[in-house]
Amino acid sequence: MLRTELLDESEKLAKCLLSSDQLDTLLQTAEGIAAGIENSNRDVDLTALWTLDASIGGIGGYCLLPWMRPFQNPFLGGIARELFRSIQYAAAEIWYHNSPNTARVTVEFSGMHLEAVTKYWISKTTSSLNANHYKRSSLGQNIGILKDSSEGASEIFKPLDTILTLYNPAKHKTPQDRERMFTVGDALVVYVSSRILGTRILKPYYQEILRSIPDHEHRFPGLNTHT
Repeated sequence: MLRTELLDESEKLAKCLLSSDQLDTLLQTAEGIAAGIENSNRDVDLTALWTLDASIGGIGGYCLLPWMRPFQNPFLGGIARELFRSIQYAAAEIWYHNSPNTARVTVEFSGMHLEAVTKYWISKTTSSLNANHYKRSSLGQNIGILKDSSEGASEIFKPLDTILTLYNPAKHKTPQDRERMFTVGDALVVYVSSRILGTRILKPYYQEILRSIPDHEHRFPGLNTHT
């Protein structure tokens, strides 16, 4: 059976952001998904995961269930697409869990979400000239810019730095034979952590973002707007 134990970095992330009950939920769900991947079985109960996801608030996999086919774009365009398309992809990887690469790809898309969120944060807290300059910056560069400008509390940067250590190797497609391999447990911890951090960072701007999405109340069933 596929491994579900966590990398040290994932354990560190969980200690920063998750309660013991939340972590137990993710590890139990990870075992079910890992078994599903090995047995080519998509009929895995993800209810507890989506319930946890919904409790975070904001746009996440729990309210994107009608949009799990990645070619479907519920965001149409604009800033919502930039911010949340990657979360849609991460949630779809979890939903379908039909590849041995599910864990790595989920980590990658979760990191991409935070890359977009931190770019947006920079655009809201710097001059328009500087924001345009940093449009193509990486997650690591964004974190450095925000630290230098003293935007945000230190409790945000510690888990962001930890996610970065997981996102970078995921983005560079770690070879199968490399010792550092992501498990489904890692993937779920990073997914939920990116949702928590993304929602916290976007909190001052969330209503503005939602207003940019036509008919968002019906487009995202069960959307929890209490961020």
